[in-house]
Amino acid sequence: MDYTREVYANAPLVFVTCEIRFPLVPRLTDDDILNRLVEQFSDSLPIPATAMVQWADDDTDDGDETQRLLRFSNRDRTSSVVVTRTSLAIETTAYGEWSAFRSLIMQAIGVVASNARVAGVERVGLRYIDEIRVPEIITDASQWSDWVAADVLSHLKTVPDMSPAGFTTAAVLHNGNHRMLVRYAAMVGPGVVGDKPLRRRRQPPDGPFFVIDVDSFRDTSGPEMIDFDTEPVATVLDELHEPIGRLFQRSITDRARELFREEP
Repeated sequence: MDYTREVYANAPLVFVTCEIRFPLVPRLTDDDILNRLVEQFSDSLPIPATAMVQWADDDTDDGDETQRLLRFSNRDRTSSVVVTRTSLAIETTAYGEWSAFRSLIMQAIGVVASNARVAGVERVGLRYIDEIRVPEIITDASQWSDWVAADVLSHLKTVPDMSPAGFTTAAVLHNGNHRMLVRYAAMVGPGVVGDKPLRRRRQPPDGPFFVIDVDSFRDTSGPEMIDFDTEPVATVLDELHEPIGRLFQRSITDRARELFREEP
């Protein structure tokens, strides 16, 4: 059964990111470009920061190298744009609707493209992480059956007289060069998404929760490489985004939908 896309008042979505990878642009994190990016992001993402991070280079045998990372955040630190010499990432812990997040992605692409010559796009990905918490005591993973679809939990009863304390599973789906890595997990703790560098909208209780983690991506290297420009990337993003909502709806129950409709 398919469900109409719905924006929930109490949605369990805690983190969304879009990552765009491209061939090396050596000067992209230099000070002169940083200064221009600070100016161009000043209205929407006025807080700049830099960091040095370890970066794995798959194309060399030299191991990890240290690279500079540029981050531009909004005032409440719930959204940011991250620029490296090989990637652009747009992240948020305060996701509202696709149209708003898509607009931020387009802005970030436009700003970077106006300051550097990027050869093309090698990978485009969208990742959505939901942490489902419910107002009842969950002591083993099978008790999520009131909230999570039976298809997701079907393998938990394979061993008689044993109760599943937790569970983690992953599947790779594909349609042509569009792939989705889907992870489900029944866990206990404060959550899989931390409070830094972006702040969570609400601090979660330390207890049982269910994770739905979807990474929808397309590799565009070689002859399929697309231009680093808003229009071709937007087309790919819309294709990647469309099945994410359907997968989420198929993964939850009507009882969960009623819970997510309640005001937080």
